[in-house]
Amino acid sequence: MATESKIDSVHFAPLNSSNYSEWSIRMEAELVRRGLFKVVLWRPPASLSGPDVKKETKEAAWKAWKAGRDEDKMAEARAEMILRVEDSQLSHMRDDDPMVIWQELVRVHVARGLATRLALRRQFIKMSKGGASMADWIARMKAAAFRLQRIGVAITDEDGILTLTNGLDESYDSFVISLDSTPTEQLTLDYVIDRLLNEEVQRANRDDEQPGKDLAYAARGFNQGGNGQVAGNQTGQGAGDVDRSCWRCGKFGHIKLFCQEVPEGTGSRGAGKSYMAMTDVTKLRVMPEDRMPGEVL
Repeated sequence: MATESKIDSVHFAPLNSSNYSEWSIRMEAELVRRGLFKVVLWRPPASLSGPDVKKETKEAAWKAWKAGRDEDKMAEARAEMILRVEDSQLSHMRDDDPMVIWQELVRVHVARGLATRLALRRQFIKMSKGGASMADWIARMKAAAFRLQRIGVAITDEDGILTLTNGLDESYDSFVISLDSTPTEQLTLDYVIDRLLNEEVQRANRDDEQPGKDLAYAARGFNQGGNGQVAGNQTGQGAGDVDRSCWRCGKFGHIKLFCQEVPEGTGSRGAGKSYMAMTDVTKLRVMPEDRMPGEVL
C-alpha cells in the first residue's frame, strides 16, 4: 500500500509549448503504469507486423481494437492527460476520445515543415556546453537530437560528434585534435562520449592534486633560498642572498640574522648578539630584538 502511494505521488512538468518531446515520453509511461495507454494508442501484435500481412487485415484489427475499448478507462486516460497540461494546451483536449487527443497533440507539437527542420538543425549545431558538467552537456545534446528525430530528421553519429565538440571551450582544443588520430571505424558517438567523460574525470583529478603541488613548489623554493629565503645550510646563505648585503657587517652573501662576525667589545664569536643562532636554519622563526623598522630578514 505504501509503494502504491509513493508511485501515485510522482509528478512531472505539465505540457507547454516547448516540452512535448519530454512530456510525451513521461505521459506515455504514466498511462502505461496505470494500464490506460492501451485505450490511447493501438500497437499491432507481432502476428500483424510481417510484410505478408494484408492491409485489410490490419485495418480490421484496428477497428476491432477501437470498438472494444473500455469507456471508463478512456475517460480516465483523458482525465490524466488533461491534468498534465498547462492552460494554454487545454484547447487541444476537448475531444472525449483520448486517442483523438493524443493524435491532435502530435499534429500540433510535432511540426514537420522545412522551416522548422532547418531552425531546429541550426539550434542543434550552435549548442554550447557552457559551465555545465560533461554529463549534463551530453544529455542536452541527446535531448535536442531526440526532438529532431521526432520530426523525421535523421541525426547521425557524425552530427552528434560535431555538436558535442563544437560546443566545448578552447581548453578542449587538444582533446578535439587528438580525435583526428582515431580510426574512422572507431570514431562513433559512444566512443567520443566515453572519451569526454574520462577527460572530465582526469581534469578533476589534476585540479585536486594542484594544491599539493603548489605547496611542494613553495617548500622547495624556501629550501633553495628563493626570493631571499634561507637555504638548508649552516651559514644561512641561500641562492637569493648572494647579491644582498648584511646590515651588521656590510658584507655580501648573507643577511644580518645569520651574520657570524664578532661584534666589537665581545670576546667570542656571536657573544652578546640579540638573535638566535640555530644549526637547523630551516626551523628558524625567531625575530631579532634589535630589528630595524621595515628591515627584511
